[in-house]
This record gives sequence, structure tokens and C-alpha cells, in this order.
Amino acid sequence: MLPVAVLAYAVYLGLKLGRENLAHEKYKIEAEARIAELEKAVRDWQEWKAREIENAGGKVDSSRSTGRWWTLGLL
Repeated sequence: MLPVAVLAYAVYLGLKLGRENLAHEKYKIEAEARIAELEKAVRDWQEWKAREIENAGGKVDSSRSTGRWWTLGLL
């Protein structure tokens, strides 16, 4: 009876390990997809910002910039 229990436990552990491995792979795939999405958003934003600066002729909107660095020019 003991060898059957040991064998059953070994099968259980093998299946559990397989399930955890598949769950981890799924998480990695989802995380890589999210990273790619965020990298694309950053590239799009950088391109938009470069076009905005190019169209502005390199001028800075001094009405928004109050000289305080912590406002990031938002006030």
C-alpha cells in the first residue's frame, strides 16, 4: 500500500509542477505583450513630442513654464 501512495504522490507533484510551469509561461507571455504595448506607446509619444517641438520651431511656451521644476510646466 505504501508504494502506491508514494507513486500517487509523485504523479500529483508532477502534475502540480506542470500546471505551475504552464501558469508561469502564460504570465510571461502576457507580461511580454504588455511590455510591447507600453514600448509602442512610449515610441508614439516620443514621435508626437518630436513633431510638436519641430512644429513649434524649438520655442518653449513660457506662459506655462513658471520656473518651478516640480510642476513640469503644467501650471
